Amino acid sequence: MVQKEQIGGKARCIRQMDEFRDCLADCGLADIGFSGYPFTWDNKREGGENIQVRLDRATCSTSFMQLFPETKVQHILTKESDHQALLVRVASALAVNTSRRLRPFMYEAAWTRHADYEAMVTSAWEKAHATNERQQGMDAACKQLALMVKAMQTWSREVFGSIKKQISHLKWQLKDAKERAIRTGYRQEIKDLEDQLRDLYEREEIYYKQRSRVDWLQYGDQNTQYFQNRASHRKRKNTIKGLCRDDGTKCTDDDGMREMATAFYA
Repeated sequence: MVQKEQIGGKARCIRQMDEFRDCLADCGLADIGFSGYPFTWDNKREGGENIQVRLDRATCSTSFMQLFPETKVQHILTKESDHQALLVRVASALAVNTSRRLRPFMYEAAWTRHADYEAMVTSAWEKAHATNERQQGMDAACKQLALMVKAMQTWSREVFGSIKKQISHLKWQLKDAKERAIRTGYRQEIKDLEDQLRDLYEREEIYYKQRSRVDWLQYGDQNTQYFQNRASHRKRKNTIKGLCRDDGTKCTDDDGMREMATAFYA
């Protein structure tokens, strides 16, 4: 799909690679990724005539990835064939480390769609400023920002809430309102609920767009499913599943990788 997936031989045709990517997008498929040697085909020739390409890949739909988000693909070297074998391990989730982790603060662009957002920011800033009014300098600024972060996280949890849960709840209310409207003829409640649901869908689209980092589509295009797929793919791509030790062995458990990272940057 990209030039770096081939070494040797003539450069791959850009038009053909674009058409292949378009084909995957039209079919709702995404590359699962892989671990191991990057090229799956080798013409077995020597010197300048050697060509290696990543010809073989595993793809899946968004619904499959939602059911089995931790599916892995491993390239297996073979002696008999000029192709590597692909080993696909289907998994619904990784083993979860029960130790409590602090999540880094993430500003949500969807917050701005809430009616109370600006008032919340103003109130949080004034309270944070009042708390550190007598202090000055960088230390005071850091403490003030830390209080702001805490206030925004609390507001997000207690007021803004889960977009997914709110959509589910509104769908149930809308269904109930439509059933009652058949008997009563009163449809204003349906209109109000549909307006609320439309606003929530826009928040959801902003939420996934922020995580997908796709900037060339507009909010109004209703590409939530696309953004969700991109966000899932980006999360998989950024997830560190193993680190190689100096002796060539691989470490895959969380505690071991944490110790290796700490030692590397110490």
